[in-house]
Amino acid sequence: HNAAEACRLIQNLEEAIRLYKEALALLPQFQEAKLGLALTLRDCGDSKEAEEALRLLIRDHPDCSDASFHLANLLRIQGKRPEAIEAYYLCLNHAPRFPDAWNNLGLTHESMHQGARGLDCYYQALSIDSNFKESRQNLARALMREKKHQDALRNYDNLLALQSLTCIDKAVGLQGKITCLLELGRYDDALAVADQQQDRRIQLMVRL
Repeated sequence: HNAAEACRLIQNLEEAIRLYKEALALLPQFQEAKLGLALTLRDCGDSKEAEEALRLLIRDHPDCSDASFHLANLLRIQGKRPEAIEAYYLCLNHAPRFPDAWNNLGLTHESMHQGARGLDCYYQALSIDSNFKESRQNLARALMREKKHQDALRNYDNLLALQSLTCIDKAVGLQGKITCLLELGRYDDALAVADQQQDRRIQLMVRL
């Protein structure tokens, strides 16, 4: 199993698959090896085999929140949104303080035009980790779509206050804030946001 993990880490995926299968031949109920095999199959682009492996893992270990989380992500990518939502809720039933699951559940609800449920999920993720930038950004965007511009502005400000932002993260957040200001008709304020940035790269990206 450890050798398989090392191979997966260096992207030697075929060898990782072989080693995971060897480990499972010795210990058929080895949960970590089952999960590693499923994720390696996914990384190889074999979505069908990965989905089957994850479903079998959940059948044998229904409390494995990582398995239901990754299954939900796979289903969401495949456009199987109702099934993805069920898998996210299964994950959260066993790991209710998993902000990534709440965030991705919110994205799935939004993709099904269930905006209010999406908002609730982002708020839930942020109640667990207020510095979770993905949910903060998704929340701000969702609030804009719901025409709640003042709430969106507050969340963009909270996003931009985070210390973990990359240059690109900051530019994306500033672009969102500027768009929000423009939709409110505050054109001078929107231009000022860009011009106040000391980093010339951010100024250029925001003005594009």
